[in-house]
Amino acid sequence: MKLHTHFLADSANFNADQTFTVFKGGITVVQALSFPTIAKFVIITRLEFDANETKKPHSMQSELTLPGGRHVTAPAQLIALRPPEPPGTRAFANVISQMNVLLEQPGDVRIRTQVDGESLPLLYITGVKVEVIG
Repeated sequence: MKLHTHFLADSANFNADQTFTVFKGGITVVQALSFPTIAKFVIITRLEFDANETKKPHSMQSELTLPGGRHVTAPAQLIALRPPEPPGTRAFANVISQMNVLLEQPGDVRIRTQVDGESLPLLYITGVKVEVIG
């Protein structure tokens, strides 16, 4: 398995041509008027598998460490792969993981993701309180 892309965005959609459309990609901050609040974002991941790896099932799972140290584990996601058609030797998978996380206080959220037990780079997002000036 080879990692091509792994980042956070506000939202994303799958397209019929096996690509995806990302809205506001590369986010690092969630703003809230008060806490607790629900942080909504997606994890975008693009993976490459060789022909032999397409013969077995794969899964991805994320664990979040919230401000204050509490851990939350997201449900495992099955990664759907089609065997490459000749002369192809590689298969690609786009995975969009929707996150709706209760942040009880401002601070950093650390996101650890694994594919078949293999760790991907850590991702971080920060919850911050904003004031409305009016």
